[in-house]
Formats: sequence, structure tokens, C-alpha cells
Amino acid sequence: MKYIKSLSFIILTLLLNSCGDNTTTPVTKDVNSIGIDNGSPIYKIYSTDFYAPSATVYFNDNTSATITDKVDWTRSDSTMLDISTDSTILPLVNEGNSTLSISYKSFKGMEDSVTVEIIGLDSNTSWNIVSDINTTGETVVLKAEGNFTDGNNSKTIIQNISWTSSDIAIASITSETIADVTKIINPTYTKYTLKALKAGDVNITATLKFNDINASLSKHFTIN
Repeated sequence: MKYIKSLSFIILTLLLNSCGDNTTTPVTKDVNSIGIDNGSPIYKIYSTDFYAPSATVYFNDNTSATITDKVDWTRSDSTMLDISTDSTILPLVNEGNSTLSISYKSFKGMEDSVTVEIIGLDSNTSWNIVSDINTTGETVVLKAEGNFTDGNNSKTIIQNISWTSSDIAIASITSETIADVTKIINPTYTKYTLKALKAGDVNITATLKFNDINASLSKHFTIN
């Protein structure tokens, strides 16, 4: 986080948006700095997850305000990270590092950056399909889990995964986009649901797609 001295400008718009104040009285404060996620120098994210960053402006009177949607977000390597229109960060590789930066308009010295460390699966075979289904008419949310290089095992895989059925007449797959309301800017993920339609044998395949890894895994189901 880069601190600057004696930089003053009117931030009425920020304060009105953050506080909901309708006053017409201008509010002027000295801005000390802006920062990502409270100034943490390294942010670790799993390759099969998403990252909802936050940006904060810090004033010289020891107050602060959230400005996540008012700064410009950039990354050092577009092959490793993607940034969606709502500032959600998505990994594009199974492992790697990239720098995530913010700046505020054209103000000099109003920048901050953080190193994003992408934690990947141990290997292409260190993940498995954990969902089960065997009765006609039954539905189940498809779920895969993986073991990661930081020792976190059996972690649910959320992003960069897709599912297919070998026979959609026996078992069909539907997808639904879900907003994660626990996150600051509500990033989304896709929920896949499997429905057994009639008796028979079917293979369900999960595929992980990254710029550095493409891996598929199948599980056989017998529907009664």
C-alpha cells in the first residue's frame, strides 16, 4: 500500500454511495491511501474457486469507505486470471501467481496491488466424483472434490468444471447459475443437477479445463 502526503480531493460521491446521505453539503477529506483486502500482500485462492476482492479508501481521520466498484481492477497476466465485469477474479490455470492491482481514476499514487497465488490440485488424478444416484426419478446435485497442494483435501470443486451424461435418455443434467450472496460483490457459480429418468447404465463425466490442464473423470451409475 502506497501512502501519499497532503493529497486532498472531494470524495462526496463515494461517501454518498457508502452512507446513503442525501445532503448537498460537500464533504472533503484527506485521503491517505487505497488498499485491496485490508492491505494483505498475498491472497491465496484455489484454482477451482472464485475470488471476490474488496477495495478500501483510507482517510487521515482514521475512517475508511468501501470503493470496490469504483476502482479500476487489472491483472499482470491475462493467461492466469480473468476479471469479470463485477470484479470477480477467476483462475485460468491450475497453479501460478499473478499480480492484481487497483487504481483510482487518474490520481497519482492512488494504487495498490496484491499477489494472487493460485493453489492447484496435487495432480490430474487427485479429484473424484462424490455424488451418487441409483433410483428412477431421483435427483442429485453433482459434486466433485479435490486434494490440493496446500494439504487441503476433499475440497469441493466450484469453478472450471463441467458435466456431461453418456445417455441423456437415462440420466439428464441441468445447470443453474447461482449468486453467492455471502460474497461482497456476489460472484456466481454453476450448479449442475443430475436426474435419473429411467432404468439403465450411464456414465457421468466431469471435466476440468484450465490453460495448463485439461482433465476428465467418469463415474458409472446403474439406475433401477
